[in-house]
Amino acid sequence: MDTRAKNSYDKNLWVSDVPPEIFMVYKSLESWVKTTLWYYLKRIVLTKCGGFGDICAVEIGAGLGKISIMMNLLGSDTTLLDYNEKGLRRASEVHRKFGCKSKYVLADALDLPKKLRTKFDISMSFGTAEHFLGNERQKIFDVHFKILKNGGFSIIQVPNTLGLFYRIAHGILRLTGRWPADLPEQPFTHSELCRLAKNSGYVNVKIVPCTSLWFDLRHFIFGNAISFFRKKIQKRKIPNIPDWNTVPEEMKIRLKELVKANNSGIGLLEGRFASSIMLIAERP
Repeated sequence: MDTRAKNSYDKNLWVSDVPPEIFMVYKSLESWVKTTLWYYLKRIVLTKCGGFGDICAVEIGAGLGKISIMMNLLGSDTTLLDYNEKGLRRASEVHRKFGCKSKYVLADALDLPKKLRTKFDISMSFGTAEHFLGNERQKIFDVHFKILKNGGFSIIQVPNTLGLFYRIAHGILRLTGRWPADLPEQPFTHSELCRLAKNSGYVNVKIVPCTSLWFDLRHFIFGNAISFFRKKIQKRKIPNIPDWNTVPEEMKIRLKELVKANNSGIGLLEGRFASSIMLIAERP
């Protein structure tokens, strides 16, 4: 069966009929801008582009497009590419509530419209490529490459085969039957990422960790445990969540300050055992 047809879990995650809690989206962003992922993303953008303004970025398989929200708030022209119309509508609603003016393209990434080729300064995806298997695994990297202008670069975040807490959490979910049987997810080694990138034509290929081990422990172990017990006692919502129709201006200012302040470093172990790793590579 086609990988895209099997990915029902991803569809259900982002295309639920229940609107996302905007406050919880904000808290998720607040958490992510403190990670090593954002540190490296910010550093490469500042190094290559001089800042976030006046750059065109596309997020492939975007979901809610959280990284695009952060980049748009900093002045980037952001586009979300996804093959699910309902998912894009949800994303556009979330972006509107953050005051973002992103663009939305309904298309299958593996059947890329010609008008999108060589259009963007940055192509990026976060938790997308691992759901492609077989020949499609190389194709999704080719798509990131083809959509770039000459001199542009890609940022591709994927789970790490050696990710300690990711593997523990993933194993527990499978053993307890809480991982959807029809969801393919194959993490990457450093060497596979490099090989696929070079096959696509990239140069200056670099692999970096995305999270600290402390973040992984909280997210994969503590987070999954809390979610499990909350469902057991049927508390579907966290009490006292502010009901935001739009994100208050002071919260957007705080998010921008956090984005600019992140100067996270990494320890020796994160370099190999972080739950997720990120490819940074250029199109010559």
